[in-house]
Amino acid sequence: MNTTKYKVIGTRPIRHDGADKVTGRAIYGADVQLPALVHGKMLRSPHAHARIKSIDTSAAEKLPGVLAVVTSADLPNLAGKMADLGEGTVNLAHLSQNCLAHDKVLYKGHAIAGVAAMEKGRWREAGLWFFAAVVPAVQTRTAFVLWEPGYRQALGAAILMAAVACGAVWGWRRWKNPAPVLAAALLLAPMTLVLSGVRNYPALHHAELDELAAWARTSTTADAVFFFPGAGKALHPGVFRARSLRALYVDWKGGGQINFLREFLPLWLPRWKEVGEPEWSPGRVEGYRARGIDYVVLPAGRTYTGDLRAAFRNGKYAVYELEGGKAGGSQ
Repeated sequence: MNTTKYKVIGTRPIRHDGADKVTGRAIYGADVQLPALVHGKMLRSPHAHARIKSIDTSAAEKLPGVLAVVTSADLPNLAGKMADLGEGTVNLAHLSQNCLAHDKVLYKGHAIAGVAAMEKGRWREAGLWFFAAVVPAVQTRTAFVLWEPGYRQALGAAILMAAVACGAVWGWRRWKNPAPVLAAALLLAPMTLVLSGVRNYPALHHAELDELAAWARTSTTADAVFFFPGAGKALHPGVFRARSLRALYVDWKGGGQINFLREFLPLWLPRWKEVGEPEWSPGRVEGYRARGIDYVVLPAGRTYTGDLRAAFRNGKYAVYELEGGKAGGSQ
């Protein structure tokens, strides 16, 4: 039995390139970008078996930046020629056919033509990728409201930002100077904010809202349902829901959950259209009762003089009971 101890054999050596590969720091050939680098691209067959009637490369050869286009017509005729490549004799005609398809393709992905060019068209790709990334994120809920006025503005902003991305990359390639590109981006940025309707909300958490939430949490039952008539797309009802641990019949902030739970859409959308968008009106009280709402929360300055009892009031909010409310308190 060999008892020789080796430094490497039989050990677990550290892979010195392992950390760089798993953290993304490793540099590969595709990561190298040198001045005047030529890019190559192969056109491959989408069919598993097809005959090639003709290949016209004239249009591609005329494009700016294209250095060369190659097809099987540019390869030498190797019919009947055999060669020993070290692992046996090979028919060079078959090898040539596998490199670039001659009169027919033999499998899906078979190379048909190749092109070498100085540009890869990254400025176009940048715009398309930017558009694809921004459109779903800018103010989207789902397709049913995509063409409402506010969402049309958001879509227009996404298109404008995509155009800015295209122009920025193209300008960098054209002039190799970041100053014009940065200046154009700074000028267009406010326009995208205006078009998209983006606005900065003030601090949503304030003492009166916290006081309201604390009252609801300690003075109403856990199954009590609240509603903020006339709040529209304001976000404070959602803050109240989170702080009070009480349900809201419908609110704009809660509608954002349909991005993650599609089954929530058929529940949220009808409620929002029925009572979420319309402004507050005393004539709607009976409708609120019919929907199982226990409390309505109004701005303190908008008093209600009907038959509802005020259950809570502070400097900003007044809460009115429907059907006697659900008092009791629950954490």
